[in-house]
Amino acid sequence: MKESLILILVLVFNQIQAQVQNFPEEVSFLNDNGLSFASKDSAQTLTFNGRIQALGAEFADFKGVTNTTEFFVRRCRFSIKGTSLNNKIVYRVQLCFSQRDMSADNSKETNNLVLRDAVIFYNLHKAFRIGIGQTKLPGNRQRVNSSGQLQFAERSATHDAFTLDRDRGIFFQNDFHIGKSLFKNYIAVSSGEGRITVSPNSGVCYTARTEWLPLGKFKNGGDYFEADLEREQKPKISFGATYSYNDKAKRVKGQLGEYLYNNESVNIGYAEADLLFKYKGFSFATEVYNKLVSNNFTSTSTSKRVIPSGQAWLIQSGYLFTQKDEIALRYAGAKNKQADANVGVFFREYLIGYSHYFKGHALKLQGDIGVIESKPNKQTANARISAIAAF
Repeated sequence: MKESLILILVLVFNQIQAQVQNFPEEVSFLNDNGLSFASKDSAQTLTFNGRIQALGAEFADFKGVTNTTEFFVRRCRFSIKGTSLNNKIVYRVQLCFSQRDMSADNSKETNNLVLRDAVIFYNLHKAFRIGIGQTKLPGNRQRVNSSGQLQFAERSATHDAFTLDRDRGIFFQNDFHIGKSLFKNYIAVSSGEGRITVSPNSGVCYTARTEWLPLGKFKNGGDYFEADLEREQKPKISFGATYSYNDKAKRVKGQLGEYLYNNESVNIGYAEADLLFKYKGFSFATEVYNKLVSNNFTSTSTSKRVIPSGQAWLIQSGYLFTQKDEIALRYAGAKNKQADANVGVFFREYLIGYSHYFKGHALKLQGDIGVIESKPNKQTANARISAIAAF
């Protein structure tokens, strides 16, 4: 797989070089989505994007044991996107530079985690695409939504414990209409270990997702960003479901988390369903998860790590009460069978947030405040303020 990624990067940068040579005197600048160039016949395009998120957070233990204040650059990313052969070829490379982006996947690893995405898709037909490389698996909707297009400063605690993530493999995408309804289908066969390079093993991850939009498309892809910034003039709804089986995973969350001890492996079965509704500035989203694992712990004589499993849920809603201002609410939770013994995964998250969109999700200021309950009998209040600027 490492060789495949190297080949992808070589192909991408060869494409960039070839396209730049074709652009002199045939350049058009597009301003909606980064800095974009297009050949005169539009057969080739090239787009550069960047995004910075600055975040401040205050956490206060209700028992007064620990209070912490943090200020940091949560995300700093740069991406290159392009098309060639009249959109038959679509490619994307995304790099990250903040410490949180590079170290959160696995604190013990020395792998270079600057590379987030490196994928090439070939459009075999207007309704069918095949890709190879590294990118997000077709998991829950909040995962696939860009972190720069959220209603809150961060994704939910539920998502952190139960989500799929980026992985390296082969990706298939298909969409079709039946009457007014739109169906979107995704299949991926991937390494199962995420962005980190591990020793080869016989296990892989199989992921499938389907979405049904009975009332047709959302405006400007609104089913994949939070908040109804497009103010849908007719009700729009999307139902989604995902199933993933990660065979012989080496990390506690499959694509994420620390390695299991003693070179162990775990089989992870993951099922998820979600719903999204938008209408005239109002948005409502919910997700439910069920995760089964072949063993619940990995341990040594002195240490133990939990492999998250059980059931989880997310309910989130927002309303734009002006053209640029939104109030949003979130309730999320998780519990597994070990939680009653004060171990395992258990939490409840209650959150209220406010966002001011200067220029949609590309330039915004957000703040939220809430409470997280967890075992054993722990309550933590948190307040966050986040600013995002993208080009």
